[in-house]
Amino acid sequence: MKIRKIAALFALGGTMVVAGVALATPSIGLKPELLARGAVVDPQDRRDLAFSLLLGSAHESDVAIVKATLEPGGTTGWHSHPEGSMVILKSGVLTVTKTNRGAEIFRRSGCFVDIYDATTSGKAFYHTAGPHTFVNTGTTLVEFYVAYFAPRSAPLLADEPVVPRACS
Repeated sequence: MKIRKIAALFALGGTMVVAGVALATPSIGLKPELLARGAVVDPQDRRDLAFSLLLGSAHESDVAIVKATLEPGGTTGWHSHPEGSMVILKSGVLTVTKTNRGAEIFRRSGCFVDIYDATTSGKAFYHTAGPHTFVNTGTTLVEFYVAYFAPRSAPLLADEPVVPRACS
C-alpha cells in the first residue's frame, strides 16, 4: 500500500512538472522524433569526445539524434540543453535567437539572431547550450536534425522563461 502511495505522489509530481513546462514556453508546430540515443561509456571514447567537442569534461555521455519538423510560423519555444549540439538544417529557413548565457568567455550580454537558409543546400551549425529558440520564418516546412551530447541519461532539453529580458 505504501509503495502505491509513493508511486502516485511521484506520478502527480511529474504531471505537475510537465504541466509547468508546457505553460512556460510552448512549442508551436514542432514535431520532434528521437531517432537514436546511445551511451559513450568507454573512457577513451569519452576523452576523445570531450576533447573533440571541447566539452571540458570527460563525463559519461550520451549522443542522441533527433529529427524535427517545424511548420511555417512555428517555434520550438525557449529552451536550453545540458551541452552544445550540432544541427543540420535539411530544408527551409530557420531563425535562431540565443542568449549568450553559457558563453561567458565573451563577456557580452544580449541576444543574437542567426538566420539559416537551406533552400539551395543543407546547412550545418553548432548551437550553444544556453537559452535559445528556433522559429520557422519561411513559408515552407523546416526539417532539421540535431546531434545532442548530454551527460549520461540527462534530459536533452530544459524549458526556459518566455523571451529572456535581454531579448525583449
